[in-house]
Amino acid sequence: LLDFSSVKKKGEYYIEFDNKRTKCFLIDDNPYEESIWKSLNFLRLLRCGEDIPGVHSACHLNCKSVDSEGRTVPNFGGWHDAGDLSQFEICTAEMAHALADLAKNTSDRYLKERIMEEAKVGANWLLRTTFHDGNRALAVSYRLWRDNLLNPDNKGVSVSVAENGPFENFLSSAALASCVDLFKEEDPTFASWCLRVSKEDFEFGELGYKNGIYTKRWGPNIDSVVCGHGIVAACELYKVTKDEGYLDVAKEYANIVMKC
Repeated sequence: LLDFSSVKKKGEYYIEFDNKRTKCFLIDDNPYEESIWKSLNFLRLLRCGEDIPGVHSACHLNCKSVDSEGRTVPNFGGWHDAGDLSQFEICTAEMAHALADLAKNTSDRYLKERIMEEAKVGANWLLRTTFHDGNRALAVSYRLWRDNLLNPDNKGVSVSVAENGPFENFLSSAALASCVDLFKEEDPTFASWCLRVSKEDFEFGELGYKNGIYTKRWGPNIDSVVCGHGIVAACELYKVTKDEGYLDVAKEYANIVMKC
């Protein structure tokens, strides 16, 4: 058991014992800063729908998600999956939420601005891809690079099916609520949009869970998973609205999680 609390000087260190020596490790106030920058730069390379110099031009601009009534939303934007060109609402919401939390806990102004820039990429995709009735672009399958050509007969356009899932709606609600405080001074219009859709998604999440709605892709709801993130969304909304009704829901869901 090694205690490094006596080391106060920032720098790279190694441990040597007999003829064995470790690789260098960092002792610093923020030893993870390098990995944060690498992750941010990697996310930027994964962006969809915009020109990324040295990687690709604006892509998938003619791709969309369709609901059961035939309505469509454009689903370009956000980030491509690291393994292929697909996108998933779950991953986008989780990443946008993580970035928003990270930005709030970052003191370096330049780094914080860069994190906020990337968080907005994910939040904008969540805002763009809702049908405002519980349905969302859920799993977007591109699989290949496409010409941004929209033919009259729509042939050759990638169309994904939207679905209504309480887990996905709670994920989006939590992520967007977390962005409200983050952007309220820099971009109050954007923050207001995030709050409106967050409240909306939370209501659809509640209603969907109550009525046993679930997506075909992921199957029946798992109480601990759906309620667990319902708690997160409720708490995030309470922090920005101070509406104690969200705490009541959080308590209700917490009781369910504790019984699992």
